Amino acid sequence: MDKTKRTILGIHCGHDASVSVVDESGLRVQILQERHSRIRHDVGINYQTIQLALDTLDLSLDDISRVDITSTQLMPGMIQSPEEIEISTRSKLNPDKDLAWLHGREWVKEAEELIIDDLSFSELPPEYREYVETFLVAERKIPSEIITNSRFLRFNDPLRVKKYLSKNRTLKTGAEQALKGIHLEPWTRQSAMDLGLPITTTIQGRQFEGKFWSHHATHAASNLSISSKSRLIFTHDGGVGFQSGGLWKFHRGNLNLLLLHELELGQFYDFVADQLGLGKVGGAGKLMGLAAYGAGKEPPQNLIGNINDWKKSLNLPISSESKVVYEKLYNEILSIVKNQGLDTSLIGNPLRVTEAAPAQVAWITQAIVESSLLKFVQLISKFRKKHLGMSGGFALNCPSNSLVAEFISPRSVLVEPHCEDGGCSAGAAFLGFKDLTGNFPKIQRSKRLPSAHAFKSAATDDKVIVGNFSKAYQGTGNIDFEIAQLIAKNKIVGLFYMNSEIGPRALGHRSIIANPAFASNWERVNKIKSRERWRPFAPAVLEEDLGKYFSSVPKYSPFMLFNYKVKPEYQSLLSAITHKDGTSRVQTVDTENMPLRNILNELSKMGLPTVVLNTSFNGPGEPIIQTIEEAFNFFNSTDLDALRIGESLFLKATLEE
Repeated sequence: MDKTKRTILGIHCGHDASVSVVDESGLRVQILQERHSRIRHDVGINYQTIQLALDTLDLSLDDISRVDITSTQLMPGMIQSPEEIEISTRSKLNPDKDLAWLHGREWVKEAEELIIDDLSFSELPPEYREYVETFLVAERKIPSEIITNSRFLRFNDPLRVKKYLSKNRTLKTGAEQALKGIHLEPWTRQSAMDLGLPITTTIQGRQFEGKFWSHHATHAASNLSISSKSRLIFTHDGGVGFQSGGLWKFHRGNLNLLLLHELELGQFYDFVADQLGLGKVGGAGKLMGLAAYGAGKEPPQNLIGNINDWKKSLNLPISSESKVVYEKLYNEILSIVKNQGLDTSLIGNPLRVTEAAPAQVAWITQAIVESSLLKFVQLISKFRKKHLGMSGGFALNCPSNSLVAEFISPRSVLVEPHCEDGGCSAGAAFLGFKDLTGNFPKIQRSKRLPSAHAFKSAATDDKVIVGNFSKAYQGTGNIDFEIAQLIAKNKIVGLFYMNSEIGPRALGHRSIIANPAFASNWERVNKIKSRERWRPFAPAVLEEDLGKYFSSVPKYSPFMLFNYKVKPEYQSLLSAITHKDGTSRVQTVDTENMPLRNILNELSKMGLPTVVLNTSFNGPGEPIIQTIEEAFNFFNSTDLDALRIGESLFLKATLEE
């Protein structure tokens, strides 16, 4: 190994398990484990994921300087390959030294221990067994043989503090008090570097020093992977209380925690999705699309705020558990819907979610979430930072992101493509690099976010494998022109190209594309993917043509993370990607996004709109495809008309005749 080079391996062993490699140039690769395990939102790390990350960069364990770990907050971590991976504390922690920054506060249990439990499945106590059987097996569909052979670790997250809540602050409600009471005063300007604790990771007998990092510290650090600009960073996901996220400041190479917001918007969003029958896993994305089928002017003002605001508005004790608050808040929404004369008996039936009552519940929920977030952003604007980063699973909520972008315009909102928990391994590695070298990796400054950042997952050698499957179509020799011709003729094409995307959105390397001018493609592509027929689709548009077809705030959206209004004069022409409320979740295509860029340019030469319908290349409940074999299996078993593998094009026999 080059001793002058620092290469960090980051591991996230919670749900959306992943492995990342970071060096002085930034994020080199990120492997989302579900892509090769084929288990959606896979939980717990296995050795194959580590090896795939190393192989992608032609590295070995000898090239790794240290290993840094994180996991999903408030849940046990999981090691699927305990014979090859072991995580342990380097030593017992010294509360007077290692925990000095806690200022005497107590943790949930045994302050001297980082790992509270390290158990096999057979050793799990009843409460753990229930978690495994419901959350992992029933909801996440983890095969029983993986569960039986795994080890379960409960980490003492540095943010998982309990008793000091009643000792060190006065609880205040009302979003207007955010900067004076809702956050935790003692945490002001707490360095993220203090939110890691020493740990030893053994991989195939080789020991690596590193740290276990607090979950939201890794979310904040993963946002640094896309830009070196000074900024505030807002993190938020499905955690509860102060584990739901915070506000961070990145300035002069330092990342500090400013406050913890206790918003709980993400967790409540998941709760409502489940009540509507959209599912416990993946329901949030469906709820976001469903909200457009409802309508209204504004949400009830008394329901805007964080968990403490809700408790006050709903006349609940401040000690009330989150689920109790969600249930009462949800019942308040139901009352509003009933008062509008809508039939709530339809709620919970996934086959009738677009009808009045379920759709209205979705709209009110989205409106509460958007308004609560916007209220918080308005309050923190007093920090007067030009840029705002957003990370955590809640940053996948495109309508909310767009409201924030409109408010702070012309300032920029920066959201990384791997903002969900899969990106936490990258955040852990970034923090490990800073801990080792004293600096974060130097990310090249850019006026916009380049799409190339999204294509840092594993690649497949199409030149070796394609010949084993089928004979490629012999056309003009210009494959981009051939695909544009197919789109113009209303054919649906699968794209499989080089490295796959990191994060949950397909952006052109593992995509299905279609002509947005045909309204029937909305239902047709949903049928191919076996999705609910009401679910909307996103457009991909040439970056420079964004303002022609869509309202242009923000100016760039390379990772498909913002909503835009489709201009009225183009809504009929782009009917397959125009949602019920006239919006669309846009992806802008820059010069680094090949082959999608070339395909759109060929459409332009034909005098057609430089827009295609773009959706992920996968079936229902499946991860995005990773291998050529998976692509061909999908192609042969569905009504997909054509398939691009690298520089080869395959057509259904009916098209070749």
